[in-house]
Amino acid sequence: MTRPYAAILRDHVGAIIEELIGAGVRHIVVSPGSRSTPLAIAAIESKALRVWMNYDERSAAFFAGGIARAERQPVALLCTSGTAAANYLAGLAEARLARVPLVVLTADRPPEHRDSGAAQTIAQVDLYRRHVAWSIDLPPPDAGTSLRHVRATICRAVALSLEPPAGPVHINVPFREPLIPADSDVATDATVALSRPSNGSARVLRSTRLPSPELIGELARLCDANERGLIVVGPSEDESLPAALAQMSDRLGYPILADPLSGLRSGRHDRANVIDTADALLRIEGFAAAHCPTLTIRFGAIPTSKPVTTMLESVVDATHIVVDDAPEWREPFSIASMHVWCDPTALASAIAASVASAAASDRTRTWIDGWRSSSQAARRAIDDAAIGFNEPFEGRVFTEIANMLDDETALFVGNSMPVRDLDVFFPTSARVGRIMGNRGANGIDGVVSSALGIAATGRRVVLVLGDLSAFHDLNGLLAGRRNGMNATIVVVNNDGGGIFSFLPQAGIPDHFETLFGTPHGLDFAGAATLYGVRHQLCGDWTAFGDAVRRSLNGTGIDIIEIRTDRTRNVTLHRAVWARVAAALAEDNR
Repeated sequence: MTRPYAAILRDHVGAIIEELIGAGVRHIVVSPGSRSTPLAIAAIESKALRVWMNYDERSAAFFAGGIARAERQPVALLCTSGTAAANYLAGLAEARLARVPLVVLTADRPPEHRDSGAAQTIAQVDLYRRHVAWSIDLPPPDAGTSLRHVRATICRAVALSLEPPAGPVHINVPFREPLIPADSDVATDATVALSRPSNGSARVLRSTRLPSPELIGELARLCDANERGLIVVGPSEDESLPAALAQMSDRLGYPILADPLSGLRSGRHDRANVIDTADALLRIEGFAAAHCPTLTIRFGAIPTSKPVTTMLESVVDATHIVVDDAPEWREPFSIASMHVWCDPTALASAIAASVASAAASDRTRTWIDGWRSSSQAARRAIDDAAIGFNEPFEGRVFTEIANMLDDETALFVGNSMPVRDLDVFFPTSARVGRIMGNRGANGIDGVVSSALGIAATGRRVVLVLGDLSAFHDLNGLLAGRRNGMNATIVVVNNDGGGIFSFLPQAGIPDHFETLFGTPHGLDFAGAATLYGVRHQLCGDWTAFGDAVRRSLNGTGIDIIEIRTDRTRNVTLHRAVWARVAAALAEDNR
């Protein structure tokens, strides 16, 4: 007897959802549409999946990425067929480069409707190409479809999203009509889903890539032979790495040039050797020339700071080692002497245990003490300068909020100027929780949605971003308001693209404002009204501090806006760098 199609459809989508749950997925971000109906119903009727509705697929992809960053677990995405799937691309590009695990389910028309002019049908097979770690086109549900294959595919997809380098995977899921399963029993509760036999699908067991004794010995000998070494740490989500690198730094006597998104700047680990002023220090030619390393060991992604990357490129005679947990090339400068693919935490701990016992004593003390003394002098100069500017100054935003946060609060920072000001003006702190940003593709899009994805996990979030970045992702506010999230959103409004005022484009006065300054004249109070969130425009630092503290102690979403002048902002930044140079000159007398 032939089974009804609706029953086949029920089992097909039930297998997908149950296998997602069995593989550890706990969140799915759904955008509305018709072709995705079977999976949407299966997801919402499952007691083990938290369903987040996000009406804008572009926002949804970044929102899911925020949840995945916060939870360090894969998050599923679901959309209907056609251009809905295309709107995921920006978020998936960010996730791929930032190594954020996502499982993307795009509903599709059946194969016979492709290339036929059917409505809401585009080329979805392999749609994202190199922006995902893996992609597959599932067969449509019918009497001949193997549920064992469906389950095994989902199991494999979730596993690959976590496999270093972690990132998004894409499962294209075609459906024929009718789109309503036989009954509502399309998924099961958590207990049943996790205990039901998987009909032949596999478990995936992982093991870290541990460094060999030969590798450890070779690197330890290199460190013993180089007194002037630097540990450079770019953006990283590895929560075990900071303590291991602190231990490694202590044993080697090597300073840690820590990106603000590295996880080294804040936390309970030893931060004595963390240099949080490298961007400012390396702008000073005399300091940079006197502190050239002979060995650098880099962990994480490319550092945000241009002076740091310029220094790395300039010391061509140094030995450069790049450490990564995946066989991927994150080294655009072509200067690396050695690429090491293994578990970074295990390697750092092993090197710390293997170097000569006197490695960090008299031999390297002058080197590390010089970095630490200069960094302390630079930090005093930066703080004094920022606080001394009573006028609106973009760098002071981070000086002000640094003492307002605690280790339960996540700080998310937009690209362009905010992340660079974070690098300079936000000091190391034991009290601040995770500091994050979208430094995969470094775009200004999707920032609001990413931050609110983190807030979706129950964390209080402070987001600092520029006005153009806020404009790009205003739709992200809707998901935050609908789901009752708590977030403090600081919009630094300089009426355009502030970073271009620091770049050579500023020397093209005839066309600068039109092509790069891009003034918009937007009033964010109107946007707040549209999306039903609170707004306050702050005219001085007292009002700003009061607004941030009130927001942190309250509930809901606040937009706190501070307006600055782009031209004046450049002048004030250069004054800060001059103060740092003067402080170093005084310190070296």
